Amino acid sequence: MKIEQIISLFGKEYKDSKLNSFFNQNSLNITDEVHKYMKTSTYKGMESRVYAENEENGYFLHFSDKLDFFDIEDGIYGESGEYYLDTICFYAQNVKGYNQYQGELINDVKMTDSKEEVRRKMGENYKRHDFLDEDIWEYTENIRVFANYGNKAVQEFSIYLHTPQLD
Repeated sequence: MKIEQIISLFGKEYKDSKLNSFFNQNSLNITDEVHKYMKTSTYKGMESRVYAENEENGYFLHFSDKLDFFDIEDGIYGESGEYYLDTICFYAQNVKGYNQYQGELINDVKMTDSKEEVRRKMGENYKRHDFLDEDIWEYTENIRVFANYGNKAVQEFSIYLHTPQLD
């Protein structure tokens, strides 16, 4: 999958045809996955976020409810049924039950890269979150990148659409 294409889809509603077409070509039916999640959720129609995952190919999509995404104060989560793509997570082998993601990542980072290799490729201008063993980069004004490490290599590489209410 082309990372820049994925980033261009951030902010799209999960029912968006362009978003669905892209991920259908990459073995994920977003609408089916989101509806499956909603049926099994304990919140039953009041979800603040929904998910679509492709364990076989090592990635996971996160969609935020309209209230969170647009920082709307009044309303009930899930009432609108509108959820917007704001995060994609890529996983190393056997992390959270996923196969290892084999595709393209930002700056040619690989899921097998060590912490030092990731930092070299992404740049030294990261913020460190020691408790989570995570590095955070400002990729663009609105895109943040998170790398979470295991003993020898990156375990989770997440790209997320930064919105002011998440500060």
